[in-house]
Amino acid sequence: MESFNCNGLKILKQSGLDIVSLRKRDSHNPTINHQKFWQLAVEKSGQETFGIRAAEFLHIGSLYGLGFSWLSSENLLDALNRLIRFRTFLSSAFEATIEKKGNEWNFILKYPELDKREPVPASIDFSIALVIQMCRLSITPQFTPLEVYFEHDTPKNVKPFNDFFGGEVYFSSNKNMLVFDQEQIDQPFPYANSELARANDKIVINYLSNFKNSSIGLAVREKIIDKLPSGPPAQIEIARSLNLSLRNMQRKLQEEKTNFGLVLANTRKDLANHYLSATSRPISDISFLLGFNEPSSFNRSYKRWAGKTPTEYRKLKQK
Repeated sequence: MESFNCNGLKILKQSGLDIVSLRKRDSHNPTINHQKFWQLAVEKSGQETFGIRAAEFLHIGSLYGLGFSWLSSENLLDALNRLIRFRTFLSSAFEATIEKKGNEWNFILKYPELDKREPVPASIDFSIALVIQMCRLSITPQFTPLEVYFEHDTPKNVKPFNDFFGGEVYFSSNKNMLVFDQEQIDQPFPYANSELARANDKIVINYLSNFKNSSIGLAVREKIIDKLPSGPPAQIEIARSLNLSLRNMQRKLQEEKTNFGLVLANTRKDLANHYLSATSRPISDISFLLGFNEPSSFNRSYKRWAGKTPTEYRKLKQK
């Protein structure tokens, strides 16, 4: 924080945060405290572009297992899908999706946890800039998105935004969004290594599973995702992987007003929607990834979930 001419430790304390808990990967701080930090950081530093400047200090190791998993991804689409899957490793405040529109891909951030309260602009700036910084660290320092959109109002000085992102930057939009072209999405990562990526995925999964404030439903969901390609896992298998008895896992799920069957079905449905709208994988591959023995079984299940076939849904989303 010295680079911003402000007392970082004091700002953390005033925000209800502390450096010790931030350094621990098994601790969690309320979203509202983080939002207060961004607000105070902008006020104390006098820099409206604090979020963007903070992102420039990031390196691969800053994101621990997720950073190395990103670096080892096959391409940008693979990396963004990992970020979407493991976004709670970074924060529970935002949701991320990616959509294909013609020859372009839209990476969208939403902040549902803040309800009616608007997130501090600097926190959005940091989140969007973080993705581009990771692209520059893993692909090329000159990486530039096609377009960048922010929901917040136009800042007093837009030059730092234009200088950092390089492409077209728009404000007062209805979305927080990055736009990439097909070539950028498909460009192979120079350090791609599927085994290393999966190894780091497991580090992130274990962290999320052991996260003392995390939802048991989320932990079960992550274990299901990991095992689905081998077929739908049994409850006892998931319980053992979480070091829980079957009865204990069922009780914890019941406390969250859900059950294993519902988590499994919703996980398959969410993954199906994601693969159909955000990838070009064949339907047969998607059915395998979701643990179905035959594409016909997947087609029947998906039509029951969405009221349309996978092919119909894909055509609708990729128009």
